[in-house]
Amino acid sequence: MKALLSILLVSAVIFIGIAMAQEWQVFASAWFGYRPEVPPISETDQKESAESLRHYLTLTGHLYRSNGDTRFLERLPAAPRVTDELMADIVYLRHNGRYQEPSLERLECDEFRLLAPESIEIVTREFWIIRTRSLVDGKETDPVLSGIIRARYRMAKEASGWKVQAWELVSPPLGSVEEPRP
Repeated sequence: MKALLSILLVSAVIFIGIAMAQEWQVFASAWFGYRPEVPPISETDQKESAESLRHYLTLTGHLYRSNGDTRFLERLPAAPRVTDELMADIVYLRHNGRYQEPSLERLECDEFRLLAPESIEIVTREFWIIRTRSLVDGKETDPVLSGIIRARYRMAKEASGWKVQAWELVSPPLGSVEEPRP
């Protein structure tokens, strides 16, 4: 019985040692406060991802104005789940007899964060004007929305370039007023 306990104890110590060696960064950060240095995002990647994001937002505006024309949908640099979300919103508007005309007036990419070697996060300030119109006669159905919103986009570099994988609004919602920067 004593020999069995010794074998089990030695096996457990070896197993824990191997697990710690394989997952050293996890153990080092939890036990010793070790934080690996995050390499900076190259200027090229910043420029290309920002340009891809601007292209995405511009095409999104065309997609909404066209009431979901798939020619714009096919050219969006975005993951299928992102384009599905956009189309669901357009279908909702269409179901309610409306369509939107969003216009991106200005885009500021405030922050770039490296998430993985080919994945980054961009935090933006976007200056929008959005008109909502009737499908029947094209007249405005709602007050014009204009304002500054902050959003966060997760981008991934693929063979065809940077693509939006996910996004979320940070604050404030469109229609509220944020003070412009000097």
